Amino acid sequence: MNLVWLSLIVTAVCFTYVTCHGRGATAAACANLAPKHASTRPQTTTSPYGIQIDDTDWNDFGKVSVSFTGGPVNGFLLQARKKTDDAGIGMFGSSLPNGAQLGPCKLDGADISVTHTNPDAKSNLTFSWTFPEDNAYNGEIYFQAAFAKDHDTYWTNVVSSPIVRVSNLTTAAPVETTTHKELVTTTQKLPETSTSAGCLATVSTFLMIIMAVTLQAIAQS
Repeated sequence: MNLVWLSLIVTAVCFTYVTCHGRGATAAACANLAPKHASTRPQTTTSPYGIQIDDTDWNDFGKVSVSFTGGPVNGFLLQARKKTDDAGIGMFGSSLPNGAQLGPCKLDGADISVTHTNPDAKSNLTFSWTFPEDNAYNGEIYFQAAFAKDHDTYWTNVVSSPIVRVSNLTTAAPVETTTHKELVTTTQKLPETSTSAGCLATVSTFLMIIMAVTLQAIAQS
């Protein structure tokens, strides 16, 4: 009887594990976008899958079309990230291809990632991503994904070419300008004064002093 219950418990645990991972990535994978498959490691070979972006409608607040290359894929987790700090950004449209769903990563309650809904092979997956209008981030944005061929075979850290955003919400600080005014120097002609008259007056006074001193000396002799 105990063996029967043990078998049922093990079966339930395995079913739960397979079901949870087969129905999409969990929130535990959001930090580094890596599947949390027990007793497995990511492949070290080059990923056969890639990310292709179409930024035809990208004008800072436009939409970007994101699709996968490399053939059918069984599992995936896709997110847009800022190059400055690798934080998730933007939102995926609610109109999703078959086999895809929003989540599990969130930012301020909004879904900022997409993942699979079942472990079946999926092809022709294309998503619409939009930059949030109230975000003033400037810089490069890239798309990062993890792809799984099966439970034990998956690749992580697959990235797209970046798109660059220059926010029109951010106004550059005004440049200080210096107005140069022409400095005009005006030379005023001073009234002419007679220096000879002053000089004569000084000499006359000096001679009078000398004569007075001389007469005094003669008188005392």
